[in-house]
Amino acid sequence: MANFKYDVELFLTDIEKIFKANLNNCIDAINLEKQTITPEANDNFNIAHINDKAWYFEHIPSVWSYPQFIVWGIDDIQVLNAQPDGASQKVTVFIEVGIPDDGSIINQSFIYKLLRYSRALQDIALKNFDGVRGYGTIQVETLSPALVSISDKKLRISGINISATFGLR
Repeated sequence: MANFKYDVELFLTDIEKIFKANLNNCIDAINLEKQTITPEANDNFNIAHINDKAWYFEHIPSVWSYPQFIVWGIDDIQVLNAQPDGASQKVTVFIEVGIPDDGSIINQSFIYKLLRYSRALQDIALKNFDGVRGYGTIQVETLSPALVSISDKKLRISGINISATFGLR
């Protein structure tokens, strides 16, 4: 039997599978909660699903073919506790929902939509961490909604960072 070694490539594969399999169901649950279960948040808007083809790894597309999409990739890789007989590796991945900015004044509900996407991503990470093979520890950070300028276009983004630490032996 071959010696199985968990690495960054397998971590990225696990992350993509977990999030693609769960994101739209989580979006539905948040929409249901906000519209029916939480009367104080009954604001009559939903967040839209993310198309499985609207996932962009390590780049932001030059043509935005989707009204909302995912931009994701590696934020950082560190070797920790290096010793002659092994070490740990900490990999941080970002996953962000991007919505093209049309230049209109951003209102409170638009920011809430971005926060709901972040919440969906965070919920998936926290509920499915055991789906990541070979991890040591996983940390999740929610990123604040932000405006990003790319050439002459603007994009509103919101998401999470996920850090996993696993052994290199």
